[in-house]
Amino acid sequence: MFSKRLQFFMDKYNYSQAKLAELLGVSPPAINKMLKDGSTPGIENLKKLRKIFDTTIDFLLGVDLEDALEMLNTSNNEISIVLTNLRISKKLTQKEFAKFNDITLQEVIDIENGISPSIDTLQKICYYSNISLYEIIGKQQLHVVEDIEYQNIVKFAIDMENKDYIKIAMQIKESGLSPEEIVIARKL
Repeated sequence: MFSKRLQFFMDKYNYSQAKLAELLGVSPPAINKMLKDGSTPGIENLKKLRKIFDTTIDFLLGVDLEDALEMLNTSNNEISIVLTNLRISKKLTQKEFAKFNDITLQEVIDIENGISPSIDTLQKICYYSNISLYEIIGKQQLHVVEDIEYQNIVKFAIDMENKDYIKIAMQIKESGLSPEEIVIARKL
């Protein structure tokens, strides 16, 4: 489980093995071993990874996976409500929500009908929608951005079929440029 979580975070933060090795203070072959053999680093390196990836050691080790699965099996209705509300708050259709989160339309329909999503599906929703698993399972209040410009950027990114554009556009937006300037920047 650790190797899958490590790869997930490396992909999320776009870290190469060499970059992560540099941040962690180990050799690139040590990172390769963690990814390929599933070897778990010592507690000091786990603490460093926790800070690098802004997560918990439990999550890195997969300790909370069973808890999450148990909650998923017992509270499908709550998860369905939370994810449906998330989609509606973002003003997305089911099809747009599926594209935005890199999942299938059928997965969105199933979730909204109370069928338990897979952990992989939840990870994608957490990553692309920028929410935590704890928000999805109701352990934390769902934090929804009520920003019209953000919603327009999301819609545009979906239309362009480019989720990475959202992150780029948000960085441009935070620099103070208007949505029109963002569109011009995208075309360049």
